[in-house]
Amino acid sequence: MGPSEPGPPSGPAGPHVASGVPVTRQQVHRAADAEVLITARARAGSHRFRCTARWPSGHRTAVGGRHSSLLVAESIRQACLCLAQGYFDVPGDTRFVIKSLAFTIDPGREPAARGAATDLVMDVDVGDLRHDPATGQLVALTMRAAYRTADDAEVFATAAGTARLFTPEQYTAVRAAPRDLRPMAATAGLLRRPTPGQVAVARTADVVIAEAADGRWLIAPADPQHPFFFDHPADHLPGMLLLEAARQHALLQLADPRLRLTGMQMRPLAFTEHQPPAYLQAAAPRPGTPHLFRIEQGSARVLEGTFDFAAAPPEGVKSASARRIEGT
Repeated sequence: MGPSEPGPPSGPAGPHVASGVPVTRQQVHRAADAEVLITARARAGSHRFRCTARWPSGHRTAVGGRHSSLLVAESIRQACLCLAQGYFDVPGDTRFVIKSLAFTIDPGREPAARGAATDLVMDVDVGDLRHDPATGQLVALTMRAAYRTADDAEVFATAAGTARLFTPEQYTAVRAAPRDLRPMAATAGLLRRPTPGQVAVARTADVVIAEAADGRWLIAPADPQHPFFFDHPADHLPGMLLLEAARQHALLQLADPRLRLTGMQMRPLAFTEHQPPAYLQAAAPRPGTPHLFRIEQGSARVLEGTFDFAAAPPEGVKSASARRIEGT
């Protein structure tokens, strides 16, 4: 899956999830309870599901009364894990690798980060299932999700993604190179970090990029133990960190931190390792067009994608993307 604008799943909405199966942090590969966004799951058809989610207003990524756009991406990632394990006989030790990810957000409809948390409903379609012919084990799948607040029938975001599934033995073979589970080390020769205001984050510890002495920008988290990006040890840089680094770099390139990330497509081409440093590259900004970005490490391009940015419309005014979602 990887459409330019992922549409909402088709078919009936299915049951409410108040009585659904609770989701644990182990099922979404998170170490801290505070980072578990999916709260319950229920089947609504053979390949259709409904999940509830909760986005804390005090989440580390929230800023300026808004939930981070990254929570849309993280929510479908967690839904993929818990639905695959809960309904498709995928063992808990399976390793999930993102092959593509995309989302769209309507800034005129998305909920504000108010109160203790925002409760959401996600309608999810699972498709393109591929199984190992020898073992029958699921090895790949796609997902499409539509997001609504729990008290509103209108869709404010959609997401789509593909994932490849590996047994621990298969993953070890894929990751044949030695793995370093230590937090990212400080990179020598850093010239400066942007201020939090320049990249639309709440605090200096949330800045994840820095300029090197040669003028290039690289992924260099100010907090190598950031509770969202480094919730648990990983043998490569996590996808949410890569996405946030590219977003911060894009805001610097566009010179406007007020812009809201409203759409994204990304395609990992290889694992991004802890070392050597991973550098951010972007095409020259062109107003009104998607922002093209890529991440390079050594001599290889490891990730590429596009962003869409927009200024949030006045409260109560539906944007063009909201009207487009209504028409799908």
